[in-house]
Amino acid sequence: MEPAEALVLLSLRYVSGSKCWCLIELGDETKSAFDNALVDSVSAALDALGPTVKESIFLLLQRRNSISPDGIPKLVGEFAKALQDVLGPTARVVEKLIIAGLIARKQVPANIAQGRSLLEVVGSIRLSQISQS
Repeated sequence: MEPAEALVLLSLRYVSGSKCWCLIELGDETKSAFDNALVDSVSAALDALGPTVKESIFLLLQRRNSISPDGIPKLVGEFAKALQDVLGPTARVVEKLIIAGLIARKQVPANIAQGRSLLEVVGSIRLSQISQS
């Protein structure tokens, strides 16, 4: 499928500053399992920074960007950019921890995640889920 076709057929959304189209529409069952794993992986990755830092990051994301933990799956691009704004270069480490969490939860095959950003991984998984349905 050509990118232009995917845009029309799958309600894709381009996130500026990235090189990836982010899918925003999934079936409820698929969305729920993947979204829950994504939220859990984000929480676990931020736990690595300590509970106070985790709470502070979630508070900043909510206040500055209106992104709640449960809203992250719908706003992955915005979340990744906000994380970069808050953490700077450390954001890439947190992204890798989030991706590792998705791999551990069997939501992302390791070969798909290799060398990709969180936004690219999520876009790839959502595209494969839609093409399977």
